[in-house]
Amino acid sequence: MRFFTIFLYTAIFLFSCSSNNNDTLYSSINLDDAVLVKPIIFKTNKLHAEIYDIRIIDSVLLLKSHDGRGCLQLFDKLNFEFLKTNGIIGRGPGEFVDDGLKIKIINDSLHVLQLRKNIVSIYNTNSFLNDSLPIAQRIIKLEKYNGNFDFFPIDGYFVSRPTIKNRFATYNYTGQHLGDFSEYPCLGDNTDQRTTDLAFRFYTLTEPKPDLSKFVSLTFLGGILEIFNIKDGSINKLIEKRYLDPNLQNGQDPGSIMTDNTNMGFYGVSATEKFIYASYSGLKRKKYHDNNKLLDYITVFDWNGNLKKVYKVEGGLFTLAVDEALNRIYIVTKNLEEGKEIVGYFNM
Repeated sequence: MRFFTIFLYTAIFLFSCSSNNNDTLYSSINLDDAVLVKPIIFKTNKLHAEIYDIRIIDSVLLLKSHDGRGCLQLFDKLNFEFLKTNGIIGRGPGEFVDDGLKIKIINDSLHVLQLRKNIVSIYNTNSFLNDSLPIAQRIIKLEKYNGNFDFFPIDGYFVSRPTIKNRFATYNYTGQHLGDFSEYPCLGDNTDQRTTDLAFRFYTLTEPKPDLSKFVSLTFLGGILEIFNIKDGSINKLIEKRYLDPNLQNGQDPGSIMTDNTNMGFYGVSATEKFIYASYSGLKRKKYHDNNKLLDYITVFDWNGNLKKVYKVEGGLFTLAVDEALNRIYIVTKNLEEGKEIVGYFNM
């Protein structure tokens, strides 16, 4: 997969299947009512590789895309003028030796999780944008698990998605492990424990609400939306909504659980105080591959899990970033003639 990092691992699964009265009920996304938008595409000769993530810091677009020197590229968000590359390999402190990174913009700080080192580097955004050699203000080494797929603050704690065992883990601000959360939505009577774990561990998006009171979890296989908070120091599920049956087969590794008829759901996510924006496919896996692995829609939910709007993006997209200041959505898409990934935007 493009965005979902795959590690081979051996794990003991701690599994709990949560259930409620709506387990077998699926909500619908009416794609016929989608608002058609045509993105304006930026032109640049500075992009040479896949774009794995896009984030906005003030007037800058931050792309996770390797240019041969480093994997964090900065562009002006108005004219897409290339500004610089950060995390350049060979510069010592502040370098990122590979692109196994997870990026979060948290208020006036940039959090960079290095998956393979299992450390979080926290930068002041002003320093990251302007210093010739940005140095992290703080580095957190995480306890207990040797790897995590994501890491972000929520309500005075940190939440991670470990690469093994539990679904989520909580930490204090020094990286000390505090607790775990192991409940998964049930994916059907015929879906075994390992397959359920693989589906959620390797094909999930998580993003905090900017005020850090909640976070959302979205699945690529199927399309399940869950919203969580932390109550009395423990992760607490507030909302669960299902949009597509994953239609998986039992398997022993991430790639083996999908078939041509697996339903593809949410892929990229961006959150504001009011809304959750997520790219969405709605296609079966074979048709999704035939569609150049592009997703045609952006779904917009409020933080109560209610679907508020759907955009249909001409040319499709991978992931996205929402700019409230300019009232626009930046997207990562693909020039099919040249086979290159590109960046564009449309106004909401």
